[in-house]
Amino acid sequence: MAFSSDGSDLQYKIFKDFNILFDEKAGSYGSVRLAQWYKAGAEPNPDKAKYEIRKINIKNDGSGEIPGKGVSISSKEAMDDLTDGLVKNDFGNTRNILKSISGREDFKETLENINKDPDDETDGELFDMRSLLMNIEPEEE
Repeated sequence: MAFSSDGSDLQYKIFKDFNILFDEKAGSYGSVRLAQWYKAGAEPNPDKAKYEIRKINIKNDGSGEIPGKGVSISSKEAMDDLTDGLVKNDFGNTRNILKSISGREDFKETLENINKDPDDETDGELFDMRSLLMNIEPEEE
């Protein structure tokens, strides 16, 4: 059970579990969720939920879980910054990252405009996607 600074009980409401499990060990795992901590008796509010990266401990009898140490992240933009930083520092498997993002709605357009300066009004430079993704020189036409 968690307590607030004034000693009152806190409740934990999960609004979205992203099903990202990591650092799995006997009886615990890491998880990424959109959740809110609120005082007992109050109503949870999805507008006050924060992204959390938190260790989750499984109760010994298997009847549930106990939220452990973690960090709350206030916005999706902050999560994007964290993700960008991790990828730039060589975290993540390149193949898995590309496979995961290839289904995004903006994937093709982003690849087509990757070299375009957002402040530039031109159409940007055309390039062969193979040279970006596989470090292959384009064939001369």
